[in-house]
Amino acid sequence: MKKIVYKAHKIDREINIGFAWDDPIWDKAEPTKWYKVLTDEEPISKTEAGILWSDNFVYVNYKAYDRDVFAYHTERNSQTCEDDVLEFFFSTEPESGWYYNFEINALNTVYDAYQPKPNFAGGGRRWCNWDSKNMKSAVFVKGKINDPTVEDEYWQLQLAVPFKDLILKDGKARPDFGDKWTFMLSRYDYSIYLPDEGVELSATNVLDKVAFHVPDVWNYLEFVN
Repeated sequence: MKKIVYKAHKIDREINIGFAWDDPIWDKAEPTKWYKVLTDEEPISKTEAGILWSDNFVYVNYKAYDRDVFAYHTERNSQTCEDDVLEFFFSTEPESGWYYNFEINALNTVYDAYQPKPNFAGGGRRWCNWDSKNMKSAVFVKGKINDPTVEDEYWQLQLAVPFKDLILKDGKARPDFGDKWTFMLSRYDYSIYLPDEGVELSATNVLDKVAFHVPDVWNYLEFVN
């Protein structure tokens, strides 16, 4: 499948994560298109997201519409994918095979990992010993988390990943204009309002199997002005 190119626009200031829910700077971010995993259909649970970058961070802003916001894991690098979770997978050197992933649940519990190989040998517990020491994240829930008697509206996540915590190509301090990573945004949604088993997986890539940890299928993230 042909990869699409998502253009991340550069901003001239940092974003105050957790205090910038309505910051108009997010209007500069291009929208993303999401698909149900295993199909090319629009997900039942809608997600909006955009990516920006500055001299120091790559930023992601998500808004996940959700009538039943659910999360229980509170310990860093616990299995947040068992909760309502929003994820950011990316490789700063697509030809290398290694990549990073950030998986943050609706309680703002962070799972982050550096994966040296795309085969995920040993599972997530093995690779999450790597932590992004300077990352920032914040969550806002419009509703009442973990109370299925209350119908929620959405939850929002803002994430800032610092370039200084990453291995960048040619030892750069930050990307140059025109540089391309590969990336995917994804989501697990568990809800009493969803059919069948009450779970929906979605992503910014069309996936014919549950294969989030397969960099070959990710799209391009281009750093532009």
